Amino acid sequence: MFIAKYPIRLYGTPTFLTYEAGVKAGAATLMSSFNDISGVPGSANYYTLTDILKKQWKHDGFVVSDWGAVPQLIDQGSAANRKEAACQAFSAGVEMDMMGHCYDRHMAELVKEGKITMEQIDDAVKRVLRVKFRLGLFDTPYIKETTEQERFLLPQSLATAEQLAEETIVLLKNEGNILPIATDSKQTIAVMGPMVKNNTELLGSWSGHGRVENVLGINEALDEEFAGKANLVYADGCDFDSEDTSKFSEALETARKADIVLLCMGEKRGWSGENTSRSIIELPAIQEQFIAEMKKAGKPIVLVLSNGRPLGLAKVEPLCDAIVEMWQPGVPGGKPLAGVLSGRVNPSGKLSITFPRSTGQIPLYYNQRKSARPNSGKYQDIPSTPLYKFGYGLSYTTFSYGDIKISKADIKRNEKFTVEIPVSNTGKRGGAEVVHWYISDPFCLITRPVKELKHFDKQLIKAGETHTFRFEVDPMRDLSFVNSNGERFLDNGEYYILVKDKKVKVTITD
Repeated sequence: MFIAKYPIRLYGTPTFLTYEAGVKAGAATLMSSFNDISGVPGSANYYTLTDILKKQWKHDGFVVSDWGAVPQLIDQGSAANRKEAACQAFSAGVEMDMMGHCYDRHMAELVKEGKITMEQIDDAVKRVLRVKFRLGLFDTPYIKETTEQERFLLPQSLATAEQLAEETIVLLKNEGNILPIATDSKQTIAVMGPMVKNNTELLGSWSGHGRVENVLGINEALDEEFAGKANLVYADGCDFDSEDTSKFSEALETARKADIVLLCMGEKRGWSGENTSRSIIELPAIQEQFIAEMKKAGKPIVLVLSNGRPLGLAKVEPLCDAIVEMWQPGVPGGKPLAGVLSGRVNPSGKLSITFPRSTGQIPLYYNQRKSARPNSGKYQDIPSTPLYKFGYGLSYTTFSYGDIKISKADIKRNEKFTVEIPVSNTGKRGGAEVVHWYISDPFCLITRPVKELKHFDKQLIKAGETHTFRFEVDPMRDLSFVNSNGERFLDNGEYYILVKDKKVKVTITD
């Protein structure tokens, strides 16, 4: 159903709410995208760029197109030529044409023809100048010249990057607490896989000023971390996606002589990123085959993954005793991983995406809308549940959640209230825990998601101690939805606040 050319509740989607929060926080500029929204290209979409952004959200900055997005309107079949593309984009609300050269070559002609008014030109100019004035570009037009050594790869920047990479690592599996690797008996660790010595792939897509020569490889980081604590032996094993199995036998013999087998697998950096997709999201066949072959050694297997998307791991997960998702860490390379494997770093990352059981489950996300026959299942050959759900992640310690307490259960629609939950570290070492606050609306005039993430908080909790997490709920902000008229609306009735398997009911009234 289309009203005013667009789905009536487009404004209320989680994506739009995220952008709205960014605008309210002070975002000066926004970028129009290559994709279409309800059949209208993002760079020619008056509804999103003007009706919502400028009229509803009162944004007074400007919109810049993605690189060459304005002439791409021709490829999208929206415009017949560059002149028409310029007219569509500018009229929709794109003030700056990034590298498309449609505005500078055709705008004057469009004004002469009356297709673009001087009032529109003046408004666009004001928006651009307003941002420049706020940035102080007219007060201090020239910045201090600095050398590359003064700006990039500074010690404090590298330390921050390393910390971020450490906190990003997600421990997906740890059977028998095989991790962290014990170093009291100086075990032999067989380290194999295409990622071990390939520093280039660790940088990830769009790595900016990151350079391969500055990346600490996984092998180099392990050598530093386990020096004098373990015997490290290396073997190539397999490539990323070839069919060459000639090194399998040598790797298997290496694995049989080891106490632990560390397999570093994953994706090349070029397999992820803008306009880059894969038809299947499982590991390439050669990597799955190699993991199965190493299982024959009969030794514990720790699988390390470096990738830019969720992977289908249903085939290899049963073969591994532990799985560590390190993503693509950038310049810090293998050092954050080495810290997690040794126990110097306690993993605290949680999945910000869902790992499906197979490619066939896509799309799969935590906030899917309620559906008819929810318990009958969608697939005949696999469970409908994900392999690893959104927000999942293990630690080297354990946490216990108490009950949710609420400051007031019966709430007026304009009345804020507080919820809190105590979380205790019941393990033997300190660790950081991330608490996710969700809301659920059991009955609504529209179909809402099963649950919606509204807040999260991360805190370091020492062993044996308890921290109380708090969340102030604003009903209109956190419980409302968008009604059939495209307006934010808060319905009277019951809502639930959820944390893990805990929940508390709140009732909204006039």
